[in-house]
Parts: sequence; C-alpha cells; structure tokens
Amino acid sequence: MESINDIHYTAPDIYKRSLIGVQGTVKGFHGLHELAMDYFNINVYAPSYFNGKFYSPLYKKAKMYYKYSLDSVYESNGTVFYKISYTPKHPSYQLMAGWVVVESTDWAVVTCNFKAQNEYMKGSVTVQMGQDWLEKFLPANVFVDIDYHFIGNKEEVKYFAYLKYDDIKLFDNPKSLIKKKNKYDLSHAFYLMGDSKSIINDSITFSCLRPIPLSDDEQKLYKEFSHMKDAKPVKPVNKVYNFGGELGDKLLNSYSLDMRGLGNIRCSPIFNPLLLDYSHSDGVSYKQVFKYRMLMPDDRLLSITPRLGYNFKYRDLYVSFPIDLLYYPKKSAVLHLEVGNGNRIYNSRLMKEINELPDSLYNFNKMHLDYFRDYYVDFNNSFELFNGFKIYTGIMIHRRVAMRNSLIVVRDSSEIIGLRDKFKPAYNSFAPRLTIQWTPGQYYYMDGKRKVTLKSFYPTFTLDYERGLKRMFGSAGGQYERMEADMQYHLPINLMNDLYLRAGCGAFTNASQIYFVDFVNFTKNNLPSGWDDDIGGVFQLLNSGWYNSSSSYVRANLVYESPFLLLHLCQLTKTVMKERLYFNVLSIPRLTPYWEVGYGVGTDVFDFGAFVSFNKYSYKNFGCRVTMELFNK
Repeated sequence: MESINDIHYTAPDIYKRSLIGVQGTVKGFHGLHELAMDYFNINVYAPSYFNGKFYSPLYKKAKMYYKYSLDSVYESNGTVFYKISYTPKHPSYQLMAGWVVVESTDWAVVTCNFKAQNEYMKGSVTVQMGQDWLEKFLPANVFVDIDYHFIGNKEEVKYFAYLKYDDIKLFDNPKSLIKKKNKYDLSHAFYLMGDSKSIINDSITFSCLRPIPLSDDEQKLYKEFSHMKDAKPVKPVNKVYNFGGELGDKLLNSYSLDMRGLGNIRCSPIFNPLLLDYSHSDGVSYKQVFKYRMLMPDDRLLSITPRLGYNFKYRDLYVSFPIDLLYYPKKSAVLHLEVGNGNRIYNSRLMKEINELPDSLYNFNKMHLDYFRDYYVDFNNSFELFNGFKIYTGIMIHRRVAMRNSLIVVRDSSEIIGLRDKFKPAYNSFAPRLTIQWTPGQYYYMDGKRKVTLKSFYPTFTLDYERGLKRMFGSAGGQYERMEADMQYHLPINLMNDLYLRAGCGAFTNASQIYFVDFVNFTKNNLPSGWDDDIGGVFQLLNSGWYNSSSSYVRANLVYESPFLLLHLCQLTKTVMKERLYFNVLSIPRLTPYWEVGYGVGTDVFDFGAFVSFNKYSYKNFGCRVTMELFNK
C-alpha cells in the first residue's frame, strides 16, 4: 500500500492530513493497520509520543522513569556525535527502550529509535531527522516495524514514510500565531491543504508523483497482482462459504455500511465479549452501539446513534434512540430528539411511605418494591450564545406504567410488614426544560462552517431547570419543579497525571399531588458513558432505591489518575496503563454522609475498580466493577 499526502503541522502537536493519491494491492488500511498510523505523527521533542500513550525519554523529567548510558562517541566533519541508550526503570507499557544520537553543536537529535509494546503488539520506530538547518529539527524518514500477536494470530507489518517539506515558517514569538481578535480560535492552526475529494488512484499519474522508485520486489508484486486480477477464476465462488464468512465478519468485527450518498452506518460487533460490563450492584450487562452520520450541504450534519443494553440481573432491556441535526454549524445549533426507556422508578407517595419506616426496617436490601417502567421523549434545541456558553430549551415527556399495584414488603427477622396503596396504572408527565452550560476559555477551530470544540483549562458548569405542568397532553402527574447544578473539571496535573472532579446538587420543589423523583445528574445510568473510564464519577455501590428516595441531594466525586502509584513498588506495572484512586461522597436525608473509596487500574484490555462504602462512618459494603476496553480507546 502506498499513499501520498499533504500534512500541515502546527505546534503544539496539531496535525492535519489530506490524502492526494493511493496505490496498492490491498483495499485500504483497516483493522490492525489503522493502529499503526499513530506511529507516524511524532515530534521527538514532545513530552509524550503517539497520542500521549508513551513517556518521552527526552522529556526533562524523564530521569524519574528511565536509565541512560553513553554507548559511543564519534566525530564527523568536525561535529561530535553521542549515541545514548535508555531503558525503563520500571516494567511498563507506557515506557520505551531504545537509543538516540545527538550532535554537539546545538544538541539536536540526529536519529532515534523507540521500542514499545502492549498486550498484543510490539513496535519499533526509527526516526531520521533532516539535514538542512531548518529541517534538522523535523523528521525526514520514519521506519515502523510492528508485530501483532492476538488470540493465536501473528502478523508483521512494516512501514516507511518519506517526508519532504515545501514550506517552513519560523516565528520568533510563538504568541504571534494567536489571533488578537479571538485567542481561542485555532482555525489557522488547523488549515488543511489539498483537495481530499480528488484522490489520485491510477498507476500512471501516481508513478509521476512517487518520490522514491519502487524496488525490484515491489515492482514484481504489482505485476503479479495485475495478472491475478486479469486472470479468470478456475473454480466458481462458493456462495455458501462466502455468505458464512461475511456473516461471521459482521458478528465478530466492527464494520461500516456506506449508504451511497445517504451517509454511512458504523456498527460495533454483535457478538463481542468486550461489550460486557460487570458491577457488584448491577451484575452483568451488555451494550451495543450503532452510529449513522450524513454530511449535508453547508456542513450540516445528521447523526443517529441508537444504543441498546441488557441487564441480566434485572432482565431489563434498555433502549436509547437519539437523533441530532446540526442545522447551523457556526453556532453549534442542534435539534435533538431522543426516545427511550429509563430506570425503574417509584413515585413520591411510595417514597413518602418508605421514608416513614423506622430506621430498623429501612434497608433496601430487605425491601421488595414494585416499580413503574419509564418511557420518555426528550426534544430540545441547543445553540451557542457565545463561545463556550450553550443554552438548551425543550420539553421532557414521560409515561410511567406500573409493573404491578404499588407495594412495599419489608422482610425483617421478626415480622413482615406490607404497605399497599392503589395508584393509577400509568402516569404521563409534560415538562418544559431549560439548561444552561458554560465552559470558560473554550478552544475551538472551524472545519469549514462547522465549529469543532477542543480543550479548556476551566471547569464546565451546568444549570438545569424543569417544571412539570398539569393537564398538558394528558399529563396526570403532579406539578413540580426540578433544579440541578453540576460542575465537572478535568485538571491535568503534569504529564499523564490527571485529576477529575465533579460536584453538584439538586432538589424537587413546589410539588403537588404525585410526581416522580428522577434527577438528570444524580441517576443510575444503565448505559454508562463516564470520564476516561466508565467507573469514575458515579456511585458504584449505592443501592438503586436511594436515587428515588429523596427529593434533594448534594454529591461530589473525585478521581486521581496516574501511571505509577502503588504497583510499580512491586514491579507489577507492565500491563497497567493507569492507576486510579476514587472518592465519592453523597448527602441525602437518612444517608448523610454516604461515601465510597476505591482503587482501580486501567489496561488496554479492561478497566477494574474495587470499592468500599460507608454510611455515617460505619462500614457498609464492598464491591467491584469491570469494563472491557480493548479497541475502545
């Protein structure tokens, strides 16, 4: 496979690629080959390599993680060169081994080699820098050699990249790159050269652009491939075998379906154990995600991302079907429609009866509760008033259907208490909703007319208000007001050490008749989508009944993430990419404070967390959570 590209690079670590031409004997870079593409975008002077997956041995604080030795010293044309080898102090998939050659005039890197690995791959990358004064700080040739070993399959791939620089601009003051009009607009740094719509794929034109002639073996390979395409097949295609192979590929691999001008659909594998999830409180669950995208004129975008989930413990099927139409890309204006089913829930009258139980009987593990099934429609319109400040306006419609007549059965060692009240078999609710979200200092760039948000160094603040109305579209639920405030903050402390913070509060007020306590930010998420993992930011051991037992809450969550915390002391860090410390605290009536502490690890294959919970400083429970992450990161 050969390709010719225009690449535009702007510090810090911003790469945009435009494909000009492609030739080869395979259909494209799919599957494992896609993983190798990260190894070409490399700045040898950066603190980390390959999209932040590995520590750089040239980073000023790298001596904490690497050991160095001087291999040799030699002189050429009056310049002294030093070859230095480095090895990791601790066995870790985030550290590398290799060597680097630097010259003595300005200590620039001449060539370097990196050897890295993970659970299923070993890779070696050699970078040769340019020769001229400007290009000596930029890579000129990159050699990549990767061995894959995965479930008995072995594959070796080799890549070579040749880079020629057409235009290099130096800035005495890097701040001059920032526009005075809007320092958060980085569109100039993301300018993309070339026209990706006209890709050269004929061999004659491609040969005129090829910078390096083909070797004899490569020319022979092209000839054999050309003869193979021209030759007629001797045996007819076995349609049954072909169908079985395609079916197996759909069941076990991610795949895309091109709708020929109507967008494309990307599906995760149907039968994939890596989509399973286990937690102490919810047991085993399975989720499936589909993604449909269609780009329309003026950079408008239609996306449909249905999600399915099944919980084997509760035997519940969860469905979420969101549709988003980006109709005014410049202002991130989106029409959102979502239909789905939520958590099982009980109403405010049943909640009142539960709260009147004496403390000796107030134990959700000893209660049998009859719940309502929840079906919802969420329709809203969002737009960005100014950079980082979004407003969402819409309506929430719920239909809650009783599974049985509402009943509480409390089983105690000495007695069985039953509380029963007759309710309507179904309740409808209609509630206008207003959400304000603000992320100060939001960096972004414009991709055509579409605004693409980047990072921010500040937290994201959210205010959410909802008011239930009576007698609207058959609404039988009572009048209420729901108010919530939430703050989430990702604070990078230093290279690969991160702090995740979340704090919030909420309350139902001005309630009349029967309503349902169903918070947005304090809820049991049956289709989780967390921070860097799906474990942090939520209460792992909290019984699901507590989410509907109080009309107010105050919560806080903290995760500290680092590659080296505890396991490197016992030399067990090789497969562990991240170690995490969790702390969750919650205050609601009859459970103040409830708090959890936990420790977790993250690998290329799975994330694991173990937690201990406490109620009012007394031990309450212990449990764990496992999520599969292979090929998801």
